[in-house]
Amino acid sequence: MNLIVDIGNTNTKVAHCDNGEVITFDCYDDFAEEIFNSYTAQCPVIVSSTKILPKEFLQSRFEKILVFDHKTPIPIKNLYDTPETLGMDRLAAAVGAWEQAPESEILIFDFGTAITIDRVSKRGEYLGGAIAPGMGMRFAALHHFTDRLPLVGAGELAGQGDSGVFTSKVVVDNNTKACPLAHLLPPPKNTTAAILHGVIKGIEHEINGYIEEISPEKIFFTGGDAKYFVNSAKKPIFADYHLVIKGLDRILNYNA
Repeated sequence: MNLIVDIGNTNTKVAHCDNGEVITFDCYDDFAEEIFNSYTAQCPVIVSSTKILPKEFLQSRFEKILVFDHKTPIPIKNLYDTPETLGMDRLAAAVGAWEQAPESEILIFDFGTAITIDRVSKRGEYLGGAIAPGMGMRFAALHHFTDRLPLVGAGELAGQGDSGVFTSKVVVDNNTKACPLAHLLPPPKNTTAAILHGVIKGIEHEINGYIEEISPEKIFFTGGDAKYFVNSAKKPIFADYHLVIKGLDRILNYNA
């Protein structure tokens, strides 16, 4: 049993994995040392973070700990020009996708605070990718940088309906629910609807633009906002909310 800790820009995710399967999963609003009081200190631990880590605390708390950074050996080749600046969550997602679809050209969309689009070659090479503002960031920017546009958020999104059902072209893991939005919206006739339509449709066009340009063999969606876009791609996708967690688990086992 491995303990996986993924400290992101917004949330801290903690999971137990066994033989590549996620057994338990918890998500916290932020990082705090108290989070780890309820987790056993004996099992192997891997920690990935977008923030400065309290290494001394973690090393004192856990007996077998691997802090994942750009020097950590991984089962794919990293061709990023500046590996020290690469977000480790992006690299972990690439490992998780490659583990599920080896010898395939892979495109990974991670819908988090930022939206990242990353590529893995069929030779198992991480090729890099793109970083774009996430959905919440786009809503916030429209409000912050204008005088009159309202802040649109989760409440308005929820009001657009949740089908709870994936289309047949989507392969789903860990029971994530689909929540299609923009294609259900009528032509926007008020400001809130216009913002929703502009942001969601813009992201949909980005998704399909990258897919059309790159023509990958396998497409993975992950991240907290993935549920809003799983029906947006014009090609079959794999939706896996735990892709980064599974990648970190694979990296921990690889270094065992």
